[in-house]
Amino acid sequence: MSELFLYKPRYHRLTLDDREVIARAIERGDSLAAIARSLTRPTSCISREIARCGGRKDYRLAVAHVQSQILATACCNKIKLLCYPALLQEVHTRILIHSYSPAQVAYRLKREYPTDKTMHISTETIYQYIYIHARGELKKQLVSALKRKRTGRRSRSKKLVLEGEISPLPLITQRPEEVAQRLIPGHWEGDLIVGKNHQSAIGTLVERSLRYTLMVPLKDIKATTVALSFARAFQKIPAHLKSTLTYDQGKEMTTTYKDFQDITNLKVFFAHPHSPWEKGTVENTNGMIRRYFPKGTDFTKVTPDEIYRVQAIINNLPRRVLQWQTPAEAFISYRCDGK
Repeated sequence: MSELFLYKPRYHRLTLDDREVIARAIERGDSLAAIARSLTRPTSCISREIARCGGRKDYRLAVAHVQSQILATACCNKIKLLCYPALLQEVHTRILIHSYSPAQVAYRLKREYPTDKTMHISTETIYQYIYIHARGELKKQLVSALKRKRTGRRSRSKKLVLEGEISPLPLITQRPEEVAQRLIPGHWEGDLIVGKNHQSAIGTLVERSLRYTLMVPLKDIKATTVALSFARAFQKIPAHLKSTLTYDQGKEMTTTYKDFQDITNLKVFFAHPHSPWEKGTVENTNGMIRRYFPKGTDFTKVTPDEIYRVQAIINNLPRRVLQWQTPAEAFISYRCDGK
């Protein structure tokens, strides 16, 4: 009998099947309590699920499930403020209304909530949230409320580079911290897959967080052709998903990157010479593409339709790193989110 009272049921997240039940129940007009009873869940759980996905009128099964996976991934990556709404509200209130600094917020919360670990947060995490995760008007308000108003946050673990040591090319070491940590989408890696006798190629552009891939047909491998073709490919990408591009030091980009930046509004950073691992996402993707276009392929004989067909295949492969979503599903979710 004592074991019965010590047992505590383990919480399980809503599954795709659960969300299908919710979607059908909404169509029938069932109450929240009725839906909760059918799933053996608290009514508050169902209420939060529906509210988070736009309410009864806008609830969509696929969108709801993708959003839940993204939230789960954020929690796994320890983006704490995005996982605990009460903590997020406290940070907003104390900075915007009470004019606290991030350090004051962090230490006061630990003092006022000594036993509640969900209300504890570090000063650096608050700064990263303000400069990396906050968006639009909210970000402007948070930055303006800080005592020292900077445009970004420099990692405290990195040493400053002396002026005389700066390369004429913007190197990968100068990228914002958010790029290396894959904290938010919008950061891309680019490369060429070279064809037979180095006379032809196709371009590949891969988003580092979502693994979404653009395959770019090229008429030739001249620098201006590559840059303009990449720029046209990026025209289809929403502005909030275009921040940086990491590339190797091939002539097709080193000679044109400034014009490319002006056209696309992406900041270009270059990997060190002979260091393909520094842009491992696109290198891994190229390996997948090589299954369809092996070495020695003459890309002048490959039609754009064939290239886009392979692009569709690559973007619809479930990935472990995306909690078994496909890159297409993850990309569509962020594209529609508009953050």
